[in-house]
Amino acid sequence: MSETEQAEINEILLKYYDNLLQKEVQHAINHKGYTKEDFENVLNNSQRTK
Repeated sequence: MSETEQAEINEILLKYYDNLLQKEVQHAINHKGYTKEDFENVLNNSQRTK
């Protein structure tokens, strides 16, 4: 297997697992009922310096 083929397989696997992770995260967000505002509050309140 050439380096190019190996890189292509790695890219395919990366996209596949990224898609799986995105679906799982979205499922958890929907299940918990989190909103965009919830995430913004966490980000704004957890910064050490502004």
